[in-house]
Amino acid sequence: EPLPTHSTHPSVVMDSAYYGTLSVDELQTAAPDAQDMNVAASLQEPFETTLGDPASSKLDDLQRSWETLKNVISEKQRTLYEALERQQKYQDSVQSVSAKMESIEGKLGEALDADKSHDVQMAAHQALMDGIVTLQDEINELQICFAEELVSDTVD
Repeated sequence: EPLPTHSTHPSVVMDSAYYGTLSVDELQTAAPDAQDMNVAASLQEPFETTLGDPASSKLDDLQRSWETLKNVISEKQRTLYEALERQQKYQDSVQSVSAKMESIEGKLGEALDADKSHDVQMAAHQALMDGIVTLQDEINELQICFAEELVSDTVD
């Protein structure tokens, strides 16, 4: 497999930036001419023929190692993104639970309204109790889900 042709070497980036600022006329005088390119190619040919099998084999090994490294990096990046998504989901859930708890705490701290009938106060109290039970169920579900995630992460 051929080596990548795109280079981010500082000299190449600087050359690209330099040539990008020139006009057409300036480019024709600043760019290397065909003779310079032929000289460079002729200098490279003996180098390539003297590499021989051991160097070619090492180059192939290096290319395979590079591909393996890129695959490992991709897998690690995917794993990190998945972990980030899970963390964000749990953070959102915890913030939601926290907001609900603060709301319930505020209602519990309210004084009884003497102007309301006993039945209305009991209905409000029952609605508050139902909200607490629902919140407890949500917290328990989050704990179970979190524990399952931890177990599956340690198995992987």
